[in-house]
Amino acid sequence: MVREGYPNRGTKRAKVFAITKGFRGRANNCYSLAVRAAQKALQHAYKGRKQKKRDMRSMWIQRINLGSREHGMPYNYLMNGLAKSSIQLNRKVLSEIAVHEPRTFKALVDIAQFSCGRQPMRSYHKRTTPQATASVPPQNPELYKTRTVLANDGKRLVKETDV
Repeated sequence: MVREGYPNRGTKRAKVFAITKGFRGRANNCYSLAVRAAQKALQHAYKGRKQKKRDMRSMWIQRINLGSREHGMPYNYLMNGLAKSSIQLNRKVLSEIAVHEPRTFKALVDIAQFSCGRQPMRSYHKRTTPQATASVPPQNPELYKTRTVLANDGKRLVKETDV
């Protein structure tokens, strides 16, 4: 008596071989090895889809951090300031703004600094050397003040800082 197997055997094998097409060695044409290789490949694909989301989020955070430090504010203070000022932009959008629209990003940093009440940080990379300057006070101290106008909830807020 000849045994024939089950009717969908060919289609089942074809699905496995379609997954393992292009694999090295016998994993692409030997069914018993191809089944194991296909299962492992599908497991790696599942983990990779999760890992890709993590990698993208960390890339967005790095871009935002670099952009905010260019304007004198670390990432955590920027995000805290934006949350306090009710600006609800996600990290993906903020990173795109930081890369492609630096003036808009600078305005967001200014709003975050104003809502935190924080001065810009000093750069740790620049060395400060004592300069020999004359100790003559400026003639008009008003010339050395800058005004920053920020829009917040439809009101104009003015903040004066010494240079």
